[in-house]
Amino acid sequence: MITLYTTHCPKCRTLEKNLQKKGIPYTTSENLDKLVRAGFSSAPMLEVAEGQFLNFKEAWGWINQQ
Repeated sequence: MITLYTTHCPKCRTLEKNLQKKGIPYTTSENLDKLVRAGFSSAPMLEVAEGQFLNFKEAWGWINQQ
C-alpha cells in the first residue's frame, strides 16, 4: 500500500492530486513520527514499499512513470 505522509502543504497537495489523476490507490498519514524515525525531516514523503520512501522530486517522477 502506498502512503503519502503529508502536512497538507502545497507540495503535499500536488502529489495527492497527481496520485488521484493517475488512479493510484494510496492512503494519507499525518503521523510524521515514522518519517523522523526513518531519518527524514520534511514532508511530503511517499512510501511506495515498506521502508522505501521517496521525497517530492522522486515521488513526482515515480507517479508520472505509473
